[in-house]
Amino acid sequence: MEFECIIYQKEADIAIIRLNRPKVLNAMNRQLWIDFQAALEDAGRDAAVKVVIITGEGRAFPPAPI
Repeated sequence: MEFECIIYQKEADIAIIRLNRPKVLNAMNRQLWIDFQAALEDAGRDAAVKVVIITGEGRAFPPAPI
């Protein structure tokens, strides 16, 4: 899966979602929400995934509640 605003990877039983808009301190926009939801849905459908880690690229995590 390829995304515009996140980096998504799965390693064994862990899914990692990295918000990838560091130039705007990972501020949420429509495309980021779409990408984020798609990644969460993919992780939820994968029976092997037991943990989802949500983090951000750069120095800021998003200001909006996720």
